[in-house]
Amino acid sequence: MLIITCLYLALVYLLFFKFKWLPWNRVSQITCLIIGVIILTGFLVGLQGLTPSSSQAIISGRIVEIAPSVSGRIVSVQAQPNVTVEKDSVLFELDPTPYQSRVDDLSARIELSRLRLEQFSELAEADAGTAFQVEQTEAEVKQLTAQLESARFDLANTVVRAPGPGMVPRLFLETGMEVSPQRAVLTVVDTSNLVIGALIQQKALPAISEGDVAKINFPALPGQVFTSKVISVPSAIGDGQVVASGQLPSVQVQKMTRNWLVYIEIPEEFPEDLAKVGLAATVYIHTENAGVVGIVATILQWVGTSLDWVL
Repeated sequence: MLIITCLYLALVYLLFFKFKWLPWNRVSQITCLIIGVIILTGFLVGLQGLTPSSSQAIISGRIVEIAPSVSGRIVSVQAQPNVTVEKDSVLFELDPTPYQSRVDDLSARIELSRLRLEQFSELAEADAGTAFQVEQTEAEVKQLTAQLESARFDLANTVVRAPGPGMVPRLFLETGMEVSPQRAVLTVVDTSNLVIGALIQQKALPAISEGDVAKINFPALPGQVFTSKVISVPSAIGDGQVVASGQLPSVQVQKMTRNWLVYIEIPEEFPEDLAKVGLAATVYIHTENAGVVGIVATILQWVGTSLDWVL
């Protein structure tokens, strides 16, 4: 809007003062004012309706909450805040002592039960024992084997690993902390499928469709405008939600948001080393009927981001 105002004032200056093609009097002053208001109003209506924009846009990824499957005391923390992790890399470890003891105990009991099973089987073959003893011991071995598998599973889960490539945005874990199962203790942002989340005014939603062209500029890269496309318009969001979460977004009935979340694909030519979660962006979505307004919006966007070099 500031750019349009400046352009209009420059035109008025050229017409009435620089070249003096028209007289500057009360009538021309009122006329310029009315025309200026009409131009600005029409431009704003057309711009918002045909090329809805958002300065509330960031690069985001799916948030994965990490919760241990077993309880215990943390003995080591390998994860670091704002550091990339690979799939299956260790995030933190719990004290394995009680779980290892359980595995050792069950392994010893299974060996003892198997020895007893051999003895009962030999006695049964010699008619010195009963088939009932054999069946009872076999059932005991199967039960202990199942318990051993569960104990080994718990032991393996004392080492908590990353479910996929990502980044830990914040870390509050320390060695010595007690954690319980199914309670999230940290989050990992999935960096394998980053998107741009942009909050768009709801009144512009009817004009937006998946596949619409999106023009994006980043304060980190002044003077550059990237081209991408809308990949998703969620059917429901939570109030103020910007990041792409791993859970179904909730709708707060008591406090409805005036903005709506639209997901935009990361531009192919965008530098990979700058594709970081939380990087701010400005987005202009060119709807199907944008036409000339879309061209004007692109020019204004380019001028605006070029001014970032100065400002």
